[in-house]
Formats: sequence, structure tokens, C-alpha cells
Amino acid sequence: PAPLSAIMGGDAARNAELLKRVLKGKGGPRRDIVLLNASFALLAAGEVDRLEDGIQRAAEAIDSGNARLSLERLVDVSQQAPELNA
Repeated sequence: PAPLSAIMGGDAARNAELLKRVLKGKGGPRRDIVLLNASFALLAAGEVDRLEDGIQRAAEAIDSGNARLSLERLVDVSQQAPELNA
């Protein structure tokens, strides 16, 4: 197991940078936590039946670049909608 310090973040800018690294393929404890959180979300949404399937699906989304592209689209849309930034 990794120490807590291996997954700790920081301020918003630091956390954004850490997430971008994971979505660009950087492995390690932070990626493991992202995969686990995504898997629980997929399980809760009824998209997968087992936690293991959710982890695999999340890993495929990251490894294919689809997760990164989705985040980039979300950022673009949020910056184009000033009422969301109020």
C-alpha cells in the first residue's frame, strides 16, 4: 500500500495538474484512486455489475485518451458559458 502522502493533492491548480498527469497516462497511487473512484461511480450508475469491470472500463478510458478528451471538452464548454462561471 502507498502512504497517504502519495495521493494527497493541494490547491485547485495543483489538483488540476495532478489529474492531467493521470489522464495523460501517469501510473501510480493517484491513478489507482482515480480508477477506484470511477469504478464506484460506474457501479452506482448501473453501468457495470462488478467493481473490477468498472476499474477495467475506467482504465480503458484513460489509456485510450477518451477521458482526457472528455475533460478538455468540459473545460472548453464551461469557459464558453459565462453564466456558469458566476
